[in-house]
Amino acid sequence: MKRIFIFFISLLFVQACTTKSGDQAVNTANVSTDSVIHNQGKPSDKDILLMVMQNCDVLLTVDSSCLGVGTNINDSTIGEYLSGFWQYQTDSSAHNSITIKVTEGDDKKVKEKHWKAKFMINGQTENENWSWGVSFYIIDKNWVVIKNSFKCLGAG
Repeated sequence: MKRIFIFFISLLFVQACTTKSGDQAVNTANVSTDSVIHNQGKPSDKDILLMVMQNCDVLLTVDSSCLGVGTNINDSTIGEYLSGFWQYQTDSSAHNSITIKVTEGDDKKVKEKHWKAKFMINGQTENENWSWGVSFYIIDKNWVVIKNSFKCLGAG
């Protein structure tokens, strides 16, 4: 059942990420409005997962933490970066997981109440531990994702 769920989510993620956007502006006005959830308050884990998938076209040039990340030298979007690590979730011999954490945002450049989301894909085998993912900000009053707030996280 777990493998079927991961496979289904991966298919949705890949399908949603088939087009790449143009250059991202470098200000907090650059928000995702094409698939806004229109809610407020602290987003659930499911909401964060959806927001990650909806923003799969964010270019890795969004932040210096994203330069050179990924499982392929040609990865150029958040979607390609995460998909490369997400594929390892199908290894049934490993202890894999996804972690999502939402905290109140503290970025002084964002003048409105906002949330900081952290989405991590984790893997553990006998010889290896790793965790790769992203963080980003969400405006509280309407759950708009600030596209240029994406940062790439990870180690392993």
